[in-house]
Order: sequence, then C-alpha cells, then structure tokens
Amino acid sequence: FNIPLNYLRRAVQSAARQENLLEILIIDDGSERKYRKYVDECKSIAPEKIIVIHTQNQGVSSARNEGIKRAKGEYIAFLDAADELMPRFLDSAVALIKETHSNLVIGGTRYIKENGDSYFKGNKELFDHPRLLKGDEIDALKGSIFNKDSLSRINLSPMMYVSSWGILFTKESLGDIIFDN
Repeated sequence: FNIPLNYLRRAVQSAARQENLLEILIIDDGSERKYRKYVDECKSIAPEKIIVIHTQNQGVSSARNEGIKRAKGEYIAFLDAADELMPRFLDSAVALIKETHSNLVIGGTRYIKENGDSYFKGNKELFDHPRLLKGDEIDALKGSIFNKDSLSRINLSPMMYVSSWGILFTKESLGDIIFDN
C-alpha cells in the first residue's frame, strides 16, 4: 500500500531471482494512483511469473488472505514491499520441508541498513537453523495464524513471529488458516 517504487522493485526482484519459482502474486491493497502505477510497472521484471491483483484497501491481512486464495503453487511465502528474500531462500526452505516432511519452515530475519551493514533481530539461531513446525503445531494455529494465543500454544514467542515473512508454508498446510483482519 503506497510504497515507493525503489522498495517495491527490490522486493519483486529478490523474489524473481529465486529458482524454481512458479508465480509471484503482487496484491495491491488499494494504493493511490501513483503507487498503483508502480505496482503495474513491476510486472515487467518477470512478466511470465508476475500476476498483479488490485483490491480495495482492507489491510495487510486481507491482502495475504487474497494471496492464499489465488496461489497456484505447492508452497507459499509472503514478502512485504519493503522486504527482500535472501538468495536461494526458497530452494533451501523447500529442501528442508521435503527432507523433514514438515508443513512450514521459519527462518531468522536479518535487517540490512542503507549503508549495507546488517544485524539480526530476535534469535540469530533461527537464521542459521530454521525452526520446523509439524502436525500438532500447525493444528494449534488453525483458524487464525500469527495471533499471540496461537503462537504461545506452540511455544513460539509472539514478539518474534508477528510477521509472516521469512517463512515458507506448504499451501496444503494453510488450508483454512486465515490472517486476522
């Protein structure tokens, strides 16, 4: 929603560089005309993979739910317009899911400053060794994903996992899970 073009372009480029990527859904959550144009321009980064969906502004949760509903792939990752995927993130996460027969992989988060310096927020251990959630833990999240009560039931810190980026889900595991509006 109303994000500058340079941020949006970097985010989309980081997704387009991922190997074995089926599609990139860009959900424009009711941006103003100028920003809506930026979203449309980003389709040129990978026109064969990018699908732009314009919706009325209903908030980030509604946009994520729209993405889940429209996604055709076996896996889903969310990326906010000011974020970037690390090279090979999706390949590494898919390999972990397949190797462990897990439903999702949660990685760590590294913040990169304008000058190129970076730092970890939260637990650096999760960046180096992603957390795998399985069966019962996913069931604990059913109905509403990433609310504090659900996270506490599976011993995840709500302070660390209030966002969905840095996570690869199997589409099947999302089933009836929705983001709180």
